[in-house]
Amino acid sequence: MNYINAHGSIKGIVYIQLRRGAKRNELMGVIIYERNWKNALDVLTKYGLDAYWKEVYHLTGINMPIGRVTGQYGRFLKCITTEDEIKTELAGRFSYMIEGVAELPVTGDWVLVMMQKGIDNGLIYDVLPRKSWVARRRSKGYHMEQLLAANVDFLCIVSSLDKTLNMNLIERYMLLAAEGRAPYALRTIKGGTSLLHGNSF
Repeated sequence: MNYINAHGSIKGIVYIQLRRGAKRNELMGVIIYERNWKNALDVLTKYGLDAYWKEVYHLTGINMPIGRVTGQYGRFLKCITTEDEIKTELAGRFSYMIEGVAELPVTGDWVLVMMQKGIDNGLIYDVLPRKSWVARRRSKGYHMEQLLAANVDFLCIVSSLDKTLNMNLIERYMLLAAEGRAPYALRTIKGGTSLLHGNSF
């Protein structure tokens, strides 16, 4: 429902959290967004919020602040939002809904952030579908991948054309980019001359 200020204008959105009990619903907390977050998205343009991501965000139908994960520190993640860079953690709802570690947010992910009035930390409510990613296998013989980054715009592989050239390693990086649908380029350097080879999706 709408949160209306003293002047009668809509100031934001109110979300009421309820926990269903045996006999009644228990009020868990009221989350008030002090502004219309969809009108403040331009702040995130320099962090990659383009027309594509704005459309994905609007299609969620959830009037909740959007943010981008900028770092991981244990169970906490730093997110840049329309206001500032804040510390966040997973909301309980999200933790129970995911089916595997690959669905956990990583650096580069666009997320929906719940801001609770009077509390500095935010809660990650959901992760928007990824456009691309970079992942590696955790260890030899295991198929589980470790997600390193999400929504990678461009992956550049640089190698010198001398005795340190390792074609197997370069092929691994190219395969890693292709599997994650990340556009990549291979830059080879020899005697001050560089050649660029790449792909596009």
